[in-house]
Amino acid sequence: MTLRSPLTSMPLNDLTKTLRSLSEDTKILDNYDERSMTTQRLEEAGLGPLAVELANLHTSKEDLHAELELAWWKSALETLLERSGRSLAADSDEIVQIEKRFAAAETELIAAGSKTVAYGLSGKWKQALENHPSEAQTLKELLKLKRAVISEVGQLAPHVYQALVPVVLASPYEVPRTLAKGERFDVTLVLDGAGSSIAENYSGLVRSSQVVVFGDGVIAAATGFNIECLPEEDQTVRLPESIFTAARRSLPLEVLRRSYRTSGQALGDYINREFYQDRIIFEPTAASYFGQSNVKFERVVAGNSDQPESLDQELSMVIQAVMSHATYTPQDSLLVATASPKHAERLETALRTARTTRTDLDPFFESHGREKFEITTIQELAHRVADRIIFSLGFGKDLTGHAPKLLGQLSNPNGKRYLANLLVSARKQMTIVSALDNKDLLAKANPGVEMFSDLIHELGRVQPIRLEADLNPMIADLAIRLTKLGVTTRTNFSTRIKLVASVGDKAAIVEPDWGILGYNLSERYRLRPALLEAMGWMYLRVPSFELFADPEQVARSIAMSLGIEVTKKAQPLFELSEPAFEDTASAWGDPGDSNDQRLAEDKPPHWG
Repeated sequence: MTLRSPLTSMPLNDLTKTLRSLSEDTKILDNYDERSMTTQRLEEAGLGPLAVELANLHTSKEDLHAELELAWWKSALETLLERSGRSLAADSDEIVQIEKRFAAAETELIAAGSKTVAYGLSGKWKQALENHPSEAQTLKELLKLKRAVISEVGQLAPHVYQALVPVVLASPYEVPRTLAKGERFDVTLVLDGAGSSIAENYSGLVRSSQVVVFGDGVIAAATGFNIECLPEEDQTVRLPESIFTAARRSLPLEVLRRSYRTSGQALGDYINREFYQDRIIFEPTAASYFGQSNVKFERVVAGNSDQPESLDQELSMVIQAVMSHATYTPQDSLLVATASPKHAERLETALRTARTTRTDLDPFFESHGREKFEITTIQELAHRVADRIIFSLGFGKDLTGHAPKLLGQLSNPNGKRYLANLLVSARKQMTIVSALDNKDLLAKANPGVEMFSDLIHELGRVQPIRLEADLNPMIADLAIRLTKLGVTTRTNFSTRIKLVASVGDKAAIVEPDWGILGYNLSERYRLRPALLEAMGWMYLRVPSFELFADPEQVARSIAMSLGIEVTKKAQPLFELSEPAFEDTASAWGDPGDSNDQRLAEDKPPHWG
C-alpha cells in the first residue's frame, strides 16, 4: 500500500488503521519472489522506469497491453531519431517545399512527354517523306483532289501511311469502310464495351491480337441491331451479351474506382450507394460542405387532367428554365431529358417558337461542340455529358388524382438503368422538373419508378447522412484545439476526409500524413492535392510527427492559414463547456441575474 503521509505525523485513529492493514493485508507478499524476479528482468532490459511509472498509474491488466505497445513505439521512434535524426527532425516547411518541387517536376515531365511524342512522330513523318518521294507526291495529289481517305492513302502510299496514321479512331460500324482489308494494328481499344456486342466490334477485333475493353454495366447494355425491319411485337426481348461481359470472364479485370471530376458529381453519394455499392471514390466539393446543393427539385403546380402526359404547366416551366440558362449561364452546356417521347416533341416545338422572339440567344444553341444543346429521351441518352441537365418527367396526375400506371420510358424494364445513365451525365447541376413527388409514386412497383421516387425522397433530406466511424484521438484533439481558436470544425466529413476546418467562406481539408498511406508519390503529392484544390478546398497536410510532438503549434498554424490572427486573439482559460452546478450563482444561493453592469455604471456623487 502507499502511505499518504509519514507514520509519525498521522492521527492515532489513522495510524491504528494503517498498522492493522499492514499486518493483515498480506496478499501482496504471496508472489513477491516472482514479482521481484520480473522487476529484475525489467531492469536488465532497461524498462525499470516504465515499471515504476505503470505502478504509480495503477495500470489495470486490461490496459497493460496498450501501455506496453505505446512504450515499444516510443522506443522505436527514439531509435529512428538516433539513426536518422536529421531527416526526421527536418523543418516541416522544408519538407513541404520538397514535395511541391516534386509535384512541379512531375507536371513538367508529363507536359514534356507530349512534346517528346510529337517530336518523334514528326521525325518519322519527315523521314518517310524523304525516303519515299513518289508516295509523298501521291499523297499530295490526293490531298489536292480531296480524296485522302484512310483506306486509299494506305493502299497508294503504304510507307508514308504508317508514319502518318499511328492511331485510328472510328465507329465499329465504319471500320470495314474506313480501313483497308487485312490492315493490322497492335491493339484494339473498345470504348463502349458494355453498350455493344461482340458482333458489333468484330471488324475491329480481327485486326489486332490484343484488346482492351472499357465498360460500365450499370449505365449501359448491349441492345443489338437488326438488318431488316420487323414489327414491334416480333422483335426479340432478350438482349445480346455485351463484349464487356464476355471479356471479363476470360481476361484480367481492372476496376477503376476513383473519380477525377474536378466539378464533383451531382448526387455522388446517392449514385455510389444505390448503383455502385459504395465502390467508387467521389470526393466532395467545398460547396457541399457549405450546404450548397447541385441538385434542385422543381415541383410543377398543376391540377388533375384527362391528359396527364406532357402537361402545359410543366412544358412552360422547362422552356423558361432553358431560356434562363441561355441568358444567364451560356458558358455551361445544357441537356434536357424526359421519360416521355411526346413531351420531348412538344418541348422541341415550344422552344422553336420561343427562340423566334429571342434571336440574340441563338449563339448558345449552336455552341459547345459535342455538347451542343439537345432535347432527348432517357432511352436515347447514351454516354452524353453536359454541365447542367434538366430532367422533365413529363407526367402529372389523371382525373382520379393519381399518377398514371405507366410513366413512359421510366416504366420500361430498363428504366432504372436509364435513370442511372441520366444521373451520371451531369457535371455541375441537375434540375428535376415534375408534377409528381415521391408520395404520388409510393404505390408503384416498377424498379425505375421506385428509384425515381427514392431519388426525390433523397432530395428532401434536410440533414446529410452522418458518417459513423472511429476518429483518431490525435485528430479529435486537434479539432478541439482548432475550435478554441475560433475555427469551425467537422470530423468524419466523408470516408476519406476525417477533418474539415473552416473560417468564413474558406474551408480546408486537414489530412495527416498517415491518411495517404498506400498511395504512390504521384497520388500523394500531385493528383490528390490538385484535385481537392480544384474542387474548392484548401489542402493542408499535417506531419504526424509534428502533430504528436506539438499539437498546439499545428492548430495555430492551421488557424493562421485560414486567416485568423492567433497571436492577437485572447485564448479562453477554461474548456468550452457548461459550468458545473457548484460553480453557478444558484449553488451559492444568489439570484441568477447579475448586477455587474449596474455597478460598473454607478458613480459616486463626488465623481461628477
